[in-house]
Amino acid sequence: VRLVGSEMCIRDRYMVLFVIFITFNAFYQRFLIGTIVYYLSWIFNFLLLLCVYSYFTKVDKSEAVEILTYFFKIVVLACFVGWFRYFSGLSPDANFMPMVNRNGTVVFLITVAPLLFFLYQIKKITITKLIAIWFVLFITLLFLQSRSGLIGFVFVTLLYFQRFNVKSILTSCLAALIFIFVLVSPVADKIGGRLIDAQNSVSTLSSGQQIEQGEKDYARYMLIKAAWTIFENNMLFGGGIGVPNYRAEFKENVNFFHRNSKSHNFYLSYLAELGLVGFTILFVILSHIYKSLAYLSSDYRAFRVSFLGLALMMTMNEYILLPELWFFYGMLGGMSFVVKGKT
Repeated sequence: VRLVGSEMCIRDRYMVLFVIFITFNAFYQRFLIGTIVYYLSWIFNFLLLLCVYSYFTKVDKSEAVEILTYFFKIVVLACFVGWFRYFSGLSPDANFMPMVNRNGTVVFLITVAPLLFFLYQIKKITITKLIAIWFVLFITLLFLQSRSGLIGFVFVTLLYFQRFNVKSILTSCLAALIFIFVLVSPVADKIGGRLIDAQNSVSTLSSGQQIEQGEKDYARYMLIKAAWTIFENNMLFGGGIGVPNYRAEFKENVNFFHRNSKSHNFYLSYLAELGLVGFTILFVILSHIYKSLAYLSSDYRAFRVSFLGLALMMTMNEYILLPELWFFYGMLGGMSFVVKGKT
């Protein structure tokens, strides 16, 4: 892999440091066979990022744009497959990647959604195609029954068009009106109710109260408390990466809830797994990935919007190990290197 740019060199050093850390962290308290998969996943994703980054630093911009154009054609077809699975009763939702958890599919869609705006920005697609594909993504997220997906989709849409000019303001208003119209329609009855439940839960917690057993989001609230408890007992080096280590720590340290699942929050779960030392190294790596992307002030602002959308999604999910995410940020970083004119 050809490494280019001082920003990238700093990031790569931290990647090496992170691998050294998890080599210790994964097995220092216990050796569990299942942990090996998670350990190797981090190494694989780092190598994937580097390889894709290197490739796209040498690809002409027009070629990269063509790849994205064909990619969205495939995504739209995949969404239609999800619709068919949902309406035919083959699946309780519109997940078009049956070998991937529904929430993983949601994270993937939110990550790639801003790139649709990028294609419109550079006039690769028309406003009609933009609206049509945007609507397909929106309806798919509705049929996926994901609260986090809708929140993330609203966020990346409004963030991308948050500029102080008439066109951007009108576009944001149009998107907001469509969101509201669909959410109050019968098609969104189920997901609308879940959004209201989420709002009530946030209001309860912000007022200093606790979510009691039997109330909505009780399980998620208890899993968040459990993650914090595991972190408190492993503050420096963490309890070890991977679900097997997490469950072992859960059994050892959590006596107030029975379901030994992760917290559905990347930041809390990985603080518990990695401790302050490991999480700090990982945070530095992610911050350098963000810095490598084209600036928000450029025509390629969608790249950083995508990253910020993922950062928001990670407060409600923790699918950081999806290879697709590392592929895309390798691609976007490589494209950004070219358009920034670095040498």
